[in-house]
Amino acid sequence: MRTGSLIALFSLLAISPPLAMDAAAGGAAHAYLGVGLADAPAGAPGPAAMVGQLDPKGPAAKAGLRRGDLIQAVNGQRVESGAALQSYVFSQPPGAVLVFDVMRHGPGGYAQTKVTATLGSPAGSNPPPSPGGVSKPGVPPPPAAKSNAPTVKWDAPVPSNIRYVRWIDPAEKGFTTQVPAGWRVGGRLMRYGPLSIAPFVQAMTPDGTIFVQIGDWRIKDYSDLPGWTPGQVYRPGTSIFIIRRYQSAEQYAQSYSQTFEKQLGCGNASFTGSEAMPVAGQATVPQSKLETHQVSFACTRGGQRYVGKVMDTVQAYRVPGSVSWDILYLACFLAREDRAATGAAVWDKMRTSAAFDPAWLASQSQVAGAATRPAMQSLDATLRQSQAFDQNVINGTITVNDPTTGARSDINIGAQPFYFSDGLGHFYNSYDPTPRSGFHSVNPVQ
Repeated sequence: MRTGSLIALFSLLAISPPLAMDAAAGGAAHAYLGVGLADAPAGAPGPAAMVGQLDPKGPAAKAGLRRGDLIQAVNGQRVESGAALQSYVFSQPPGAVLVFDVMRHGPGGYAQTKVTATLGSPAGSNPPPSPGGVSKPGVPPPPAAKSNAPTVKWDAPVPSNIRYVRWIDPAEKGFTTQVPAGWRVGGRLMRYGPLSIAPFVQAMTPDGTIFVQIGDWRIKDYSDLPGWTPGQVYRPGTSIFIIRRYQSAEQYAQSYSQTFEKQLGCGNASFTGSEAMPVAGQATVPQSKLETHQVSFACTRGGQRYVGKVMDTVQAYRVPGSVSWDILYLACFLAREDRAATGAAVWDKMRTSAAFDPAWLASQSQVAGAATRPAMQSLDATLRQSQAFDQNVINGTITVNDPTTGARSDINIGAQPFYFSDGLGHFYNSYDPTPRSGFHSVNPVQ
């Protein structure tokens, strides 16, 4: 995305930094595994969560997990991504026993093994399990009762004890938002180039039943170029575009919600609503088309019914031979159905309180100016040359420089390409590059 649009969220899950499971706002107690997770890389034997860095004193390392291990299931539930596993871990209390189905790479290739770990606490201790709150090895936690309500109670009472704190972008201090105290929070401003940025922030309840995000770090500027293959990189000037077929705001919201649900381990998804919304965000390209849309969806996660929303603003503008488009605004959330109203309230608070820092905006303007100055100088020189040529053609004259005297003269333009002077104010032009006697070459000024 370009500067001026606050989009993009992070996936504290899919690209969680080492030990990101310990990140929290306000220091709420939560289970601790001591591992950084990522999605399985290309070439892996199927979808999985890949173990990144390990806390050598954490439960994961003590249980025998290793860097590079691919976790394909936990307590009998398939793991499709780092996001799905981290969400599952968040939902468990300290002392819960997790049995991982692991693919481990060795000299002979990948081999399957099982690793059993007991979740600890942030301090490293393993408190006794709470009654009925621990999953037995190989047995998923019991599902909560499903709601049979025909509609989601978005307007249900919201807990009055939610306290918000100010969160500041840790990368460039470029933007801030309000987040619930005690929730796990992460994000930053990602920079892909002088003019391409992606700020994102994400918050999750300690038990993993509500997940809110504003934006997404993976969102780029897109271009629908005929003849190009989707996924290719297109670099005109200082911009960076990814080739992708144009989607309306509704189409993008629907496709994004499917990715969002999958990352958080939700299955059996269905759309429950779709509506056009007042435009959120401001155009960053003159004469572009803006549209905002919101879709609602429901899915099943860990045997429980979850609901959520995705709201986006698509900016599209035509350039010769193609359509360029980007996501100016993105906000989404997922919540267990009985907590839908709380999830929606926090979502509204985070997205409406997000703002760029004025000092950062001023510095970003300087960065943008420095990045575009060489290109603008080159363009200015070209325009000046073109303007001078046009004026000469209109006026029927051309400026020549006499290399023997350094003098410049405006003379009648001729059809032949070579110009000559005798140094006394007499000029002629010819197709013959050899001057007559007493004349010498003079050069048109470009």
